[in-house]
Amino acid sequence: MHDANPLVARRALLSAALGVGAAMTLGACSVRLESDAPGIPGLRTQEPTPDQKVLLATFVDVRGLEQTALTSGGVGARLAPVHKAQLSRLTDVIAGLGLTPPVMPANAGSAAPTASGDLAAAELRFGAGAGPAGLAQASAAHLPMLASIMATRGAGALLAGSTPTWPGEKPLAPAVSSALLAAVRPAVYGLETISALTPEKQRKPVRALLRDVTAERSRLEAAAGTTAPAPPLTYRLPGRTDTPAARAQLVTRLLSDVVTAAAGQVSVARGRPGELTGLVALWSRSTARAWQWGVTPGPFPGLQQ
Repeated sequence: MHDANPLVARRALLSAALGVGAAMTLGACSVRLESDAPGIPGLRTQEPTPDQKVLLATFVDVRGLEQTALTSGGVGARLAPVHKAQLSRLTDVIAGLGLTPPVMPANAGSAAPTASGDLAAAELRFGAGAGPAGLAQASAAHLPMLASIMATRGAGALLAGSTPTWPGEKPLAPAVSSALLAAVRPAVYGLETISALTPEKQRKPVRALLRDVTAERSRLEAAAGTTAPAPPLTYRLPGRTDTPAARAQLVTRLLSDVVTAAAGQVSVARGRPGELTGLVALWSRSTARAWQWGVTPGPFPGLQQ
């Protein structure tokens, strides 16, 4: 009796060989799958990009804030360019990671005019993953940018007449507090000098600012404890005080130095959520003061841009 048809056998052998070859080719290729694509046995699915959630959530928040600021007028006119610049930078960062920014809803640009109180509430309304808890998970590469954006949101709320609350905020570590005192103490001294040289009838705003910055110094000295360095006997002011214009310029310089000092400590506070939130809170207060005294609002205060 003869064996099975040799033509059929050869076809079966060829089909098997092709199947093995295709499997080997598929396994050897670098196949990139979307993060939400169905799994294929034997292939590794795409891992989420580091910081993907917080970056995309912050992008969505900032995009909405720009639209809200554009319809708010007043303070919104100052904040809209800030959020526009932040959105541009976030777009570049997200694209550089191979991600696609979420699409804006079709009716996003048709919002009715909003009041400053609505803008303040929007600045402090963090989307899922964009708040302090999400910030605490950010990598060192993106943390300074994301923290500065959050600081501008707190500052924007202050400019719009609201006082932010920061859930989970904790006192700063002694080392961070001591580092910040190096900028806050000269600011207090400089404001004391400016207040003394300002005519009595024009002194009220400077005195109010001095009270705020002095309270900031007290909080930092309490947090630093025994590690706080002794204050210098004298300070060299970074500007003149002989004219009203020079004194106003010195105020902005002193306040800007505090903002820069806060930005410089963000990497130190990384990994400690409560302390990082406390730093952002101080950063936002200092940024608001600088903006209120004539510093042009920028998208990433205290950072090189």
